[in-house]
Amino acid sequence: MEPSGRSQWRGPTSGDIMAEASGSMPHDAAWERRALYTGKGGKVFWMTFWGVFLTVITLGVYAFWLKSSQRRYYWSNFVVLRDPMEYTGKGIELFIGFLLAMIIVLAYLVPALLLVNFVFVNAGDTSPEALALRSVLNAVAVLPLLLLAPFAIYNAQRYFVTRLRWRGIRFMMKRGAWAYWGRALLWAVAQILTLGLITPLADYRQRRFITDRMSFGDMQFKLNGSAGALYRPYALVAIGTIGLVIAVIMIAVAGPATPPRYGYENEGEALVRTLQGASAGGLVLFIISAILLSLGSIWYPFARFAFFIRNTTVGDTGLTNRLSPWSIIGLVLFTWLMTNLLVIASAVVLIGPGAAVLALGKGNELLVLIGSVLLMFGVIGVMGVAAGCVQMYFNTGMMEKVADNMQMSNPDALGAVKQAPEALAGDAGGFAEAIDVQAF
Repeated sequence: MEPSGRSQWRGPTSGDIMAEASGSMPHDAAWERRALYTGKGGKVFWMTFWGVFLTVITLGVYAFWLKSSQRRYYWSNFVVLRDPMEYTGKGIELFIGFLLAMIIVLAYLVPALLLVNFVFVNAGDTSPEALALRSVLNAVAVLPLLLLAPFAIYNAQRYFVTRLRWRGIRFMMKRGAWAYWGRALLWAVAQILTLGLITPLADYRQRRFITDRMSFGDMQFKLNGSAGALYRPYALVAIGTIGLVIAVIMIAVAGPATPPRYGYENEGEALVRTLQGASAGGLVLFIISAILLSLGSIWYPFARFAFFIRNTTVGDTGLTNRLSPWSIIGLVLFTWLMTNLLVIASAVVLIGPGAAVLALGKGNELLVLIGSVLLMFGVIGVMGVAAGCVQMYFNTGMMEKVADNMQMSNPDALGAVKQAPEALAGDAGGFAEAIDVQAF
């Protein structure tokens, strides 16, 4: 039933679609103003399975074409108002972007590491302290690249968004990677100073920064709601963090006990006395707070994702989603269970023969060679099964859940959208791949 005033719609359930097919539901009731995901988990599983094999054979090069194929399959099967989405990105764009990013990374990283190691080699100091300092300086040399992660993530998201279309109209995302990077560093400092208690506000502001720069044609996206709504799912993290700080202070104030005070002969026994007696309350609080912090750290990312999905609009058309964090967690657990079961089964089937031939072929070079080849392909096969399971169960399941829980108000406003200019590929998310950060 539609409420009066503005028309509302939600994603169709499998029952809706079957009812339409059987003729018991009018055609428009199942499709008009609704979303549907029509992809099949089995198809994306095999696409990924063989893609992993080709990625290994090509020393990683095919991974970019695999990612483009997966995105194209997912979005071509995401249907909104009877029309499927379209992903136009290409593997060659991702590959070239990665190569350009690697040139920049290596142009900095190689001289930096050579300089650090050259200084220590010339000094000739091989003491443990010098080797430890050398390792620390090598890590420091890599740190600037890791600090650029927000810049890489923004560019990768921008490339992905600008390669999406619906009804021939392009999605757009304005430039702003350096501004996003600067804001991310400032928020990171603020999070450190506040022991992470400002995290929901930081997450909301950074997401709004991205959303405000996204559009469908000439229609602007907008993130609704407020950061305050994120503090509720963040409560466990906040309570756990505060509890840990208090617990550490309690333990520090209570000890360490000194030998003269308790009559012990060494600091180890004195510390045991401290842990057993004076700081028992602090230890209990520490354990409880650590548990709360762990649970909150698992729950909050899912709740945050669901919040962002539920509170996004475009132009005069309201987009929202009834997606629940619990449903995402359930999907993660189901994916984890099925992936482990299938990986174990595939390991027996695919790795077992190679291992058996190697065990039986000791002393026989031909059998050792055959066994090694079978074992290698078996390991690749298991890797393919693991990656395929994630795509088949989690990614496919997420697309289905997003579609089934999608709601829209005033969808007719989308008819007034105008085309946006085409965006260049830029680094196509290559820098994100180069420093191994995840983005869309």
